Amino acid sequence: MNRMLGKKSVSFLKAAMVFIVALAFFIPSPAMVVETFDDTIVSILPHTQTVNKGENNTTVSIHPYAQVVKKGETFNVSIRVEPSEPIMDINVSRLFFDSSLLHLNSVTEGDIFDPYDTFTSGIVNNTDGTVTGISGITSNATASPGDFCRISFTAQETIGTSLLDLEYVVVTNSSSVEVPIIVIDGEVAIGWSVTLNFNEYSGKYDHVVFGEVLTANDGSPPDSYDIPKAPEPQLPYIRTWFDDGMPEPYDFLWEDYRHYPDTEKIWNLDAHWESNNSDPTDITISWDISEFNDCEYDFVVLRKYDPFAEEWYFATDMLISDNYTYAPRYFNEEWLIDHFLINATMDTTPPEITNVALTPSDPLDTEHGFGWENITCTVTDNILVDTVQLNITGPIPQIIPMVPIDGDVFFCNITLTVVGNYTNHTYHVWADDIGGNSATTTPETFTLYHNWDVNKDGKIRLKDFVCVAGHYGETGPPGWIREDVNNDGKIRLKDFVIIAGHYGEGS
Repeated sequence: MNRMLGKKSVSFLKAAMVFIVALAFFIPSPAMVVETFDDTIVSILPHTQTVNKGENNTTVSIHPYAQVVKKGETFNVSIRVEPSEPIMDINVSRLFFDSSLLHLNSVTEGDIFDPYDTFTSGIVNNTDGTVTGISGITSNATASPGDFCRISFTAQETIGTSLLDLEYVVVTNSSSVEVPIIVIDGEVAIGWSVTLNFNEYSGKYDHVVFGEVLTANDGSPPDSYDIPKAPEPQLPYIRTWFDDGMPEPYDFLWEDYRHYPDTEKIWNLDAHWESNNSDPTDITISWDISEFNDCEYDFVVLRKYDPFAEEWYFATDMLISDNYTYAPRYFNEEWLIDHFLINATMDTTPPEITNVALTPSDPLDTEHGFGWENITCTVTDNILVDTVQLNITGPIPQIIPMVPIDGDVFFCNITLTVVGNYTNHTYHVWADDIGGNSATTTPETFTLYHNWDVNKDGKIRLKDFVCVAGHYGETGPPGWIREDVNNDGKIRLKDFVIIAGHYGEGS
């Protein structure tokens, strides 16, 4: 069987075989052993123990043998019994569970002995993670399978996997003789999962589930969290599945859980609209954004493949939008399979800041309206830059937002003023990305000279008077040269007076 399973060329016999294999996953058996088309045997349940082995064994198992739940979710399991002969007494001395992950709420009788003469729910210890002494007896022996008891749990607020371990199980027959049994333990994984719902406007529907748990594999070998998809229904239909690169029947996954945690994962998602006509239609994929709350990823992006351009393109950000609508394509007298990628990424890389530069006005001036400083830099990130700001130290510390002006180039324009005798300042650029990673440049030093330090030597001396005297009487736009100390457009006595008021300052 290959990815073209849905084509008309597939024989009825092969389709029936697929149905039989898939049915095993929807009507679980205790052993959960799957025989594939290439005659390989895949066992996806390792927690099996045989007690008093005989030719015919009664099976006692946790049902379902494996399941994924979310933090805080209340769920049920049962201890299921499949007798090999009429039985009338069942005793489970102890059931272990991880109390850091699960809280046991109650144990109630099942339906295998209907009615029970006596049922004991046992003693629950949520500190040690045990329930001891579950027993049930009937005076009417039964060989019919059923639930011995049903157990309610609530998942705690930690991601992990708890084994449900049955110990010292005894089953007796109508002659009060202990029968040989096979005991199959179970497990419950607390993880995160998201259901994707596919809806076509005429009412056709399908869904798939993806997520992560601590004990799942990425790819081969298949594990108990890889659930194959059922065969195609009758036309028209939507059929959706995940492809994790595994052999059949795991090449069409209904539920695809991967190992938790990670920094990046890609789920390969396929969808096939099949109809007996070529009428155009739209399909909407929808999901609950809150289901991503417990995942470790900062970004989950849906991408769609364009088979004609032979490239992937951005479809939507799944943490922001809760749906995406697309139109399946009909080409060469068949409906094409639509290919998607779900790219989940944990952003651990900070932005990179380069090419930091400060350009002052010419002439340099410290008064608003006459002087300014332009600061530019280049900021890049593997995902997306969030905030870039300029940090100024000195007499008056400032934090100034920087804005993008050309791709990755950021810019701000400010006018810095000098107070008192301070002339040395530092500036650095700080940036973060939408994943919360940040970067800072090494502080750079620059000097702002007072307007009355006309020759910019850090000293208020005779040379400053000489500079002004060389332009005495000239006029121009306000602040057009440094000799226009008071920025009134005239080189006059007032400029000398300002210099004289600071004469002797500086080293």
